[in-house]
Amino acid sequence: MKRSIKAAAAVACAAVVAWAATTASPVRIVVIGDSTVSTYKASQYPWAGWGQVLQYYFKTGSVTVVNHAVGGRSSRSFVTTGQWAATVKDLQAGDWLFIQFGHNDRDYTDTTRYTDTATYKVYLAMYIDSARKLGVHPVLVTPMNMNTWTDTAKRVVREVFTEGANNYWAAMKHVGTAKKVPVLDLGHQSTLLMDTLGQGYMAKFHFMGLDTGEYPNYPTGNADGTHFQEEGAQENARMIVQEIERQSTDSVLSPLATLVAKRYASNVTTNLSTGGVVTRSRIFPPGATATVKVRVASGKKFRCWANALTGDSLAGTTRYTYVQDSSAHSLIAVFVGGTTDVVRRSAPAPAPVPRFTTFGGASGLDAAGRRGRSAAGVSFPIP
Repeated sequence: MKRSIKAAAAVACAAVVAWAATTASPVRIVVIGDSTVSTYKASQYPWAGWGQVLQYYFKTGSVTVVNHAVGGRSSRSFVTTGQWAATVKDLQAGDWLFIQFGHNDRDYTDTTRYTDTATYKVYLAMYIDSARKLGVHPVLVTPMNMNTWTDTAKRVVREVFTEGANNYWAAMKHVGTAKKVPVLDLGHQSTLLMDTLGQGYMAKFHFMGLDTGEYPNYPTGNADGTHFQEEGAQENARMIVQEIERQSTDSVLSPLATLVAKRYASNVTTNLSTGGVVTRSRIFPPGATATVKVRVASGKKFRCWANALTGDSLAGTTRYTYVQDSSAHSLIAVFVGGTTDVVRRSAPAPAPVPRFTTFGGASGLDAAGRRGRSAAGVSFPIP
């Protein structure tokens, strides 16, 4: 009897050790999709897909993102051109598989890519069934909206994935319900973001609408309302992990929800509300690249980016980039003729963290991701 108890205890102990060893290793999220998800070369910066930056939004060392997304692919052509077969070879039991298609499925001009919603659902179901046979956890991600508008003045967003008979968002949700697969509704969240920020901001700060000479890789500029600058890719990744957190009681998503990284505020203000359009306040996980920039209004002169708490000048260029650490950052865009100026101090006194941070005349996010907007400025309590 004593021997059997000891044997059982030894087995239990071994199981605990094995579990600990397994959970100490990074889990894998394998991503499939199109160009809005893909990874891009340094020579294409600031172009980025959400699969390229998703890993930053999980605790360091906890998740490995394997991005199999390929530009130009639909749910159909990802199979017919061989990408799915290559992905299957890479999948491992215990992986999560994030699935986002739709942009190219709606392209009725190309019969190699186009899928009506009935066929779309067949392919999504195939991905799910194949993944489950391999011991992989499938997760559906609705395609994010494009920079399309019915009325820009009234901020009425045109939801291209719901038009006519081909409602791809509804089709994906239907498959998710039928197959009991979690659906991360990036389509809905991206539409809310567009409604908050407006067409002009989305075009020049979120999507790949670049001014002439703004980025060395695009000397003549760029006009693109489908693909994303790094900021747009990061915002999509942020919305994805917030969807994971929102559905944290789901058995498939709950392990991932515990691994989501804390995000810290990048608070952005300006000393001159008419100086130009300035990057909105955002939140970033440690290790992510945070970029703030300004598009200077006609007749105005930009002086520098500065630390809003100490007054130290950070950069005399209209774009400033830093790597997020485990603290909030407060930056101010300083224009000539503004209400305040900046004097670089050789030994600035430590500034106390204010109970409230004011985002002048722009949208703001606090460290918890709460959003507000007002022409006069918005104050958020800092947790």
